[in-house]
Amino acid sequence: MNTAAAPGDAVATSVTADPAPKPSFGDIPLACIRASKTNPRKIFNDDDLNDLAKSIKVQGVAQPILVRPVEVVDDVTYFEIVAGERRFRASGLAGMPTVPAIVRELSDQAAYEIQVLENLQRVDLHPLEEAEGFEVMMSKYKDTADQLAEKIGKSKAYIYASLKLCNLIPEAREAFYKGLLTKSTALLVARIPVKAMQATCVTEITKGYQGPLSTRSAANHIEHQYMLNIKKANFKQSDADLLPVAGPCTACPKRTGNQPEIFVDVNADVCTDPTCFKAKSEAHVIRIKQVATAKGQVVFSGAAAKKIMPSFYSDMVGYVDLDKKNYQDAENRTWRQILGKKKPAVSLLENPHSQDFIEVVSLEDIEPILKELGIKSDRKTAAEEEASKAREKQQALKGKIEQEFRRQLFEAAHHASLMMNLVDADLRLVACQVFSRIGGGTIAQAAVLRLHGWTKETIGYGRGEPLRAAVDALSPAQLNQFIRDCTLCGELETYSYTPNDPPKNLLEFAARAKVDAKKIRSDIEAAAKEKADLKKKAAAKMAAKANPAPAPTATTATTAPAKPAIKSSTSKAAKRPSKLAAAASPTTSEGAAAPATQDVQTPAVPALNDSGKTAAWPFPTTSRPPVAVVGAAQ
Repeated sequence: MNTAAAPGDAVATSVTADPAPKPSFGDIPLACIRASKTNPRKIFNDDDLNDLAKSIKVQGVAQPILVRPVEVVDDVTYFEIVAGERRFRASGLAGMPTVPAIVRELSDQAAYEIQVLENLQRVDLHPLEEAEGFEVMMSKYKDTADQLAEKIGKSKAYIYASLKLCNLIPEAREAFYKGLLTKSTALLVARIPVKAMQATCVTEITKGYQGPLSTRSAANHIEHQYMLNIKKANFKQSDADLLPVAGPCTACPKRTGNQPEIFVDVNADVCTDPTCFKAKSEAHVIRIKQVATAKGQVVFSGAAAKKIMPSFYSDMVGYVDLDKKNYQDAENRTWRQILGKKKPAVSLLENPHSQDFIEVVSLEDIEPILKELGIKSDRKTAAEEEASKAREKQQALKGKIEQEFRRQLFEAAHHASLMMNLVDADLRLVACQVFSRIGGGTIAQAAVLRLHGWTKETIGYGRGEPLRAAVDALSPAQLNQFIRDCTLCGELETYSYTPNDPPKNLLEFAARAKVDAKKIRSDIEAAAKEKADLKKKAAAKMAAKANPAPAPTATTATTAPAKPAIKSSTSKAAKRPSKLAAAASPTTSEGAAAPATQDVQTPAVPALNDSGKTAAWPFPTTSRPPVAVVGAAQ
């Protein structure tokens, strides 16, 4: 539970003190201390206070609070807390009569600056408390953003961004304190200048069916719902007379570009007041209509405009946009260029799907002009459009009748075949239908074609007459086999996300047909293992060729003669490892380590390969180690 601070709720008792005490330290009665009304910290957690009170009962107050004298009544000095209200409250809960304190003479401004700076060091400082502290220092004590930034060691942009949180409405502040809004999200909400919209936004991002939105989702929501691109407006940004109460967008504080310190992450040409944006758009439309009517132009809007332009991408009905191209024109010109000075009366169409106006002319009015110019139109007249719609309607009716006929025919055939067994004709029909449902170019289709000796040319597109002719050529036994193949081939494909799913139908039929599935699998796995082993051997052989082992030299002993090192009738390849071992660790003829007296060696010389020539050192990044020569006793 959190408890709000209640300044001045302590009960005073008599205590003698100097009316103007010097900076000092001592234990001051709690009754002579008052909480500060300007303390930026407003919320105190009761559980934390109780924990601190228990600690104070045992250990006392580890760090004195900071107070300043504020008044003297009946020779009793009263103090105001500058820093340490939490320790003061906990001492009261612990039943302590006094609290250790440092007393300093401080002005209101100096005391408040200390409070703000001291609170900035707190780990649990709420961003809103910080913002309110900055606001007081700038409004009451006239600090500039630069001065404040220098005092607290933060950037000017940080100060402005923090101050923006003070624009949160009470509902948003409550959600912020409850943790439903993060600081980033709260700042986004605070940038919405209209209070009603801010309240709506807080509800939308904190009470969704999946709980509060994430910071990123909330940012996307606010950007799309509460921020508008001014460049896409249907009015001029610099027009101050369009909505006099709002003025021009170029100087408006609700345009992000005019508050770069707050809207560092947003494009400069964004309006944060959708209400004002909408009002200007509507005012712009009204103005255009008034000007057009004054000129004697016909203006189509609302339902009339939607009838001419049913959708954003559809062609207009009975009219053409003067600035659209006539694609039947050899020179690919616009209607305005084609008609030139001969164009008839121009009407104005308010686009029902956007905010712009379109200059249009009637197709009936330009038809004689086009005939005179010998130009064909790519558009239908209103009469042609109506005739086309009538044809489409008639076709739709025919399709509906045909569909109903097929449904009833199917049901009648179903009821008539209840006692009929499948005959050859039925089986061939089933075969065609089952095969046509196998995907073209798949493993399944390729397997069926291969087993029956067919090609893609045999079946054509996998349906129709070529397929029917191929099926009709099958014998009854082949037909049964074909239908079964088309049914089981669907389990031939394997997928990476279900590699271990067994082909149940295929396995069941194999068991009925006495096919040994386990033997087939073991043969395949054995062949795969053999192939893998051959690949490993080939790879090892290639690696040996690419990195031959270095040929070592022998070691000469200075004492007793040693038996010849590695003398056998084995191949040269077999000798090399023994030479390497001899070079790395010289031994006696009995295999024991050579005695210390045999460690005297001749100077190292380059190793010789099997042909008697100096062997190349195969490791270019390291030098050849010194190798001793086996004694001449051999």
